[in-house]
Amino acid sequence: MNETDVVIIGAGPAGLTSGIYAGRSKLNVKIFDTGVGGGTMATAHAIENYPGFESISGMELAERMTNQCKKYAEIKDVETVEIIEIQKSGIKIIKTEKDEYMAKAVIIATGLTHKKLNIKGEKEFLGRGVSYCATCDGMFFKNKNVLIVGKGHTAVSDAIYLSDLASNVYVINKESTFTSEQINIDMLNSKKNIKIFYNTELKEIKGEVLVKKTLINVNEKNKETELTIYVDGVFIAAGEIANTEIFKAIGLRLDKKGSIIVDAFQRTNIDGIFSVGDVTNNPVKQVSVAVGSGAIAGLEAYKYVKKFVQR
Repeated sequence: MNETDVVIIGAGPAGLTSGIYAGRSKLNVKIFDTGVGGGTMATAHAIENYPGFESISGMELAERMTNQCKKYAEIKDVETVEIIEIQKSGIKIIKTEKDEYMAKAVIIATGLTHKKLNIKGEKEFLGRGVSYCATCDGMFFKNKNVLIVGKGHTAVSDAIYLSDLASNVYVINKESTFTSEQINIDMLNSKKNIKIFYNTELKEIKGEVLVKKTLINVNEKNKETELTIYVDGVFIAAGEIANTEIFKAIGLRLDKKGSIIVDAFQRTNIDGIFSVGDVTNNPVKQVSVAVGSGAIAGLEAYKYVKKFVQR
């Protein structure tokens, strides 16, 4: 069985920063990720509120962080952690799909996953017109008509991004307002090829081989009207849920939303297990916040490992 000081689960900005700080503290660090790292940050077409960069793509920032982290930690891409067990000694056993590892401390940075709408046509047309990533798939819909579902920052920024590619962008918001920075909402409203439907729900996605049209329910003045919108693509930005399912078995304390509860030092209720980034109960989901939490956890993991060795 492979032995290490710290295992970090997730290679987004929080996990990578934890790896940098723990590795610079001369700990042996292994980072596991289900993909190739970067987290949801890597899918952002432009990040304009990260200090030091007026504007940078999420992919470029992810690459910069990853390359820096590789100097201090071993990153094991495409190796999914499946089980965590805790021995009486405090040692953590981490079982992946490929191997098993022993660690003194664990930092959980598993982030969020996209919420599904669970409507007819969503699953059937996934990859054939339905997408959860505008940055990844937007270019396939150049000069075509697209629809976006969501009310948060992702929906707003995706709509703005797609407005420069698509002929027409329809935004479906089930609420009467957006939850995003006002500067982004103002930009959304200024785009002439974006049409916003408030108090509206997407009911069904239709097509044959590819997406052809959508059915929406518009609620105005307590009166529902069903409309058909002909589009080539549907982008779903309906929010995210925390990736915490595998941690329930070890008794990790979660809030009502399923996020990991941490204190000011990123400690969970289990000794030697820390959590960082969007998967925690910190309400602000931003790259800068994730990086800050990663720095704290990396330093706290060093303190924990040092005391663990001295027992």
